[in-house]
Amino acid sequence: MPRYILGARGMGLDLYYCSLLNDVQPLLEPARAVLDASELARYHGYRPQKQIEFSLGRLLVKRALAARLSRPIGDIRFSYSHLGKPLLPGARCSFNISHCKSAVVAVVSDVPAGVDVEQIYRGGGGSADRSQPWQRAASFLNLPMAQMLDRLASDDEHSRARLFTQLWTCLEARVKMSGNSVFDLRKTFQLIIHDRYYQPACQASRGCYFASWQLQNNEIVSLASAAPAPIKIWQYKRERLQQLIVEPIACSLPLGSY
Repeated sequence: MPRYILGARGMGLDLYYCSLLNDVQPLLEPARAVLDASELARYHGYRPQKQIEFSLGRLLVKRALAARLSRPIGDIRFSYSHLGKPLLPGARCSFNISHCKSAVVAVVSDVPAGVDVEQIYRGGGGSADRSQPWQRAASFLNLPMAQMLDRLASDDEHSRARLFTQLWTCLEARVKMSGNSVFDLRKTFQLIIHDRYYQPACQASRGCYFASWQLQNNEIVSLASAAPAPIKIWQYKRERLQQLIVEPIACSLPLGSY
């Protein structure tokens, strides 16, 4: 698969990734320090695991926004949409945060974009038990998407799990890009997967570009972008930020978009 276009940091689209399976202890105090009063109130209402996910998500996106906008990180204070999506008044860039039990991701972009990360096997395990969501795909996806999943991976449990997670994270990323409700969009949202490429199959997926990566064994990260944009992926390891060069496991046509 051809590489997606790469651009300079701070131009186009930057995707930030932090694994919670690595040592994140050096990031925890800086993460708490960037929280404003309302965010601290939310933070103290969460369980310890959720506190880590929430605060690291804010750290990733606030550092990225401060660098892109040349503003002090203390000036990055969010308002929220009626659906709870964070907004930065006056900013000309798009941003989004997602987290699961094993990773936190954030995207900052010159074009509207959304990102989602999910574990393939929920609960942190590696076994495909019957409580996993791909076993009830029609409860999460609409009928055409569930039927496509059956056609592509009816006999291979692991392939079915990964494909379901790709489709679900693309749907979630599309929802986060637009700020809509997932309950409304999933009724009509359709993507076709063919030879590792996503092809739009409905109005909700046309004019939107998707890419998915498997950055750890049990995770899928998917991105939705309103327009083709140069992409760089950055990973936090302790306090160091380094660029990742990794091919998507699936992406949209045209190929030049990524």
